[in-house]
Amino acid sequence: MEDRGCVLSIVPVSVRDLAIPLGGFANVMVAHAAPVLPGATLAAKRVRTLPAVMLKHKGEVTLPTPGCAVKCESGADKDKMLLALGAEPLLVELYHHDKYTRDLLLGIATVDMVKVLSVRPQVQGLRTRYEHVQTVPFIAPAEGLLPEALAGDAATTSDGTSPTRQAIALLSVMLRLDFIDKPPPIQSRTRKATPRATAAVAAAPQRADPPSSPKA
Repeated sequence: MEDRGCVLSIVPVSVRDLAIPLGGFANVMVAHAAPVLPGATLAAKRVRTLPAVMLKHKGEVTLPTPGCAVKCESGADKDKMLLALGAEPLLVELYHHDKYTRDLLLGIATVDMVKVLSVRPQVQGLRTRYEHVQTVPFIAPAEGLLPEALAGDAATTSDGTSPTRQAIALLSVMLRLDFIDKPPPIQSRTRKATPRATAAVAAAPQRADPPSSPKA
């Protein structure tokens, strides 16, 4: 529909530690970007959840930022959004932030954005809203991206086995897709004369002007 726009919002909600190899706590933040949608007026912007927040060992923490959004002005429909959201998954990166050193990549989570369209929508006026919350794992990056000591810890399970990559934390993320129909054009309030009213005016007796008095 050419007269329908949409807004896709991506909101990382919280992170729960499973096996972050940093000891008692980590100062975590996540980075993500919204996809490029058909009809979007602006390029997708990459955002980070700052300030970083302290995540205790085996704890859970709420992330502080409202996330990011991409807006399409027109031409948005469900079929187009299914194709756009399914083109590639959303990657969310988890970092340990330290003001004295470079941020350390701890893991990458993959979010299937198509799932937001699998829920029952909420319709209110001109707005149709799809909202879905997912919980997905952060996977430790490939060998070589973590310092050697941390990579060894991240790749070792409690039973001594060494999988190539391990879930080190869980991400809760909320996806919201709003389809917004444009309001119909405002009708003119000027009332047109009906044929009956026009005929009644024409049939009304005309008032004659009084005769003028003769001049002396």
